[in-house]
Amino acid sequence: MTVWSTGSKRGSQIVLAYSQFCSKGEMIVTEFLPLSLVLSLILCGLSLSAVAAPSRGYVNDSGVLIEPTVNIGLGFDDNFLNQYKGETSSYFFTLAPSVLLSLDSGVNQYEARMGLASGVFEASHLDRYLKSNLNLQGHFAPNSHTRWRLSGDFQQAVEQRGTGITIGRPRSVSSPVEYNELTGGANYEYGALSGHARLALAISYYNRRYTNFKALTEIRDHDSLFVGSTAYYSVSPKSDAFFKLNQNTIRYSTVDTDGFFRDSHDIRALLGFQWEVSAVTAGRAEFGYQLKNFYNSSRDDFSGASWELELDWRPLSYSRLSLVSSRMAKDPNISSADYLNETLVDVSWEHEWAEYYISSVGFIFSDKEYIGGTNERTDSIRVFDFSLKRVLSRWVAVSTYVQFINKKSPITAVVFNKNVVGVNAIVSM
Repeated sequence: MTVWSTGSKRGSQIVLAYSQFCSKGEMIVTEFLPLSLVLSLILCGLSLSAVAAPSRGYVNDSGVLIEPTVNIGLGFDDNFLNQYKGETSSYFFTLAPSVLLSLDSGVNQYEARMGLASGVFEASHLDRYLKSNLNLQGHFAPNSHTRWRLSGDFQQAVEQRGTGITIGRPRSVSSPVEYNELTGGANYEYGALSGHARLALAISYYNRRYTNFKALTEIRDHDSLFVGSTAYYSVSPKSDAFFKLNQNTIRYSTVDTDGFFRDSHDIRALLGFQWEVSAVTAGRAEFGYQLKNFYNSSRDDFSGASWELELDWRPLSYSRLSLVSSRMAKDPNISSADYLNETLVDVSWEHEWAEYYISSVGFIFSDKEYIGGTNERTDSIRVFDFSLKRVLSRWVAVSTYVQFINKKSPITAVVFNKNVVGVNAIVSM
């Protein structure tokens, strides 16, 4: 179950997913532990003695790194359907095995990652699912002036009831919404890394197709073609100024419920600067302008400021403060608005208290302004989370977390509060 996702990099790492094996590989959990025992397991896991740092997989005779990992989770969600009233609470169990294969020849790098994620809610066996992912990447450097990166990704994924298309109406479907995602891309960069100027070109294709509840989901099937370029100028050995220009052309497979197609092209022009002054501070900032134009003149176009910001500050070698912020116009999951303009701020602090203890605390602020159509409004989301990780041995680590989510909106149906607590065991070879 995706408890919450805002698009921030940190949030996507700490928020759990749930699912359950279906008839292809039945796994039914018939009895869940009481919340007091869940909390006891969290405290017990943190009290175990540490042995050594986690290993980094196994390297075979051909030099291929093989790193299998299993993530096992147990937790409690007091509003797993994200409802305004009549909340349903539930314990959940998660299981996510994966394997990483990588090869580094010193010049070229190759990587393949495969994984499954499954789980179950005690309160609703209808919400079980099994999802999968395959990711392939290759980095090639034929000479000192040329670099290529090729990537491909395929996912069989789900949207939890009460999120995505079913936000504010979780009971409009009887199980999670399922979809397939396919992404493929190529990046080319010319120019010596030690030189003053470099040019990067990028192209990628994205496709999303929903596979169930087609009467509701078909209008969100779409694909997009992204092309972009970035010109870099080196200010110092570890600092670059750059200009970025890109376009994303989006096509939907069918007309929306309001009778108009949602096809559009999205252009962004950004000036930026990236730096790594020392081991203490690093970052990337880009500010500019975005144009989102719909092919159907009945829809409202967007033009306005856009930015992306990432800052890392390490006042101590074992402590890191991070800030991520962005502003961008996007396609919404609802038919009653033409687009949404999202402003995101994500602040986090990660600290190593001892050799085997790592804590993380964060706050996510997101405002989504829905523009056009018949339902203009602004939704705000606030997420506070805290996690504590303990390395128990070279193969095992335990991570516990709590998360508090608050969403406000003029539309009562999409307002909710939820609290999640859980523990994860990460086992790797």
